[in-house]
Amino acid sequence: MSLRINFNVSAVRSQYNLRTADRLLAGNLQRLSTGLRINRSVDDPGGLVQANAMRYHLRGIEQAVANAEEGVRLIQTAEGDMDQINALLLRLRTLAIDAANEGANDPQMVAAMQAEFDQAVASITRIAESSQYAQQKLLDGSLAN
Repeated sequence: MSLRINFNVSAVRSQYNLRTADRLLAGNLQRLSTGLRINRSVDDPGGLVQANAMRYHLRGIEQAVANAEEGVRLIQTAEGDMDQINALLLRLRTLAIDAANEGANDPQMVAAMQAEFDQAVASITRIAESSQYAQQKLLDGSLAN
């Protein structure tokens, strides 16, 4: 009586090829589903390093853009307050020129102009002291340095 073991070489080779094709298909499906060419370091180690470097660089640029936008908002806030101050300064100039016309003004008009002048100066001081962005005073001279 002899013992015989059957071995099907074609079936083993087919099984190996099926596993290989399944592994490649899974990798391709992963790339298709994520939309990325490189998902893991196995896909392309050098490319992954470059992709990560570009990703970090992009995040740095995005933060720089956010910082610039924040700076623009700060400047716009200061500009709005300075526009108000400029309008008040123009009114002060007009009042000073009108008050200098001694021939057409009586003492009561000059006193009224002086009261309006004092009120405008107080408004300028109030705007300068209260103008702030992110709890930082803008026009009170604290940002001189």
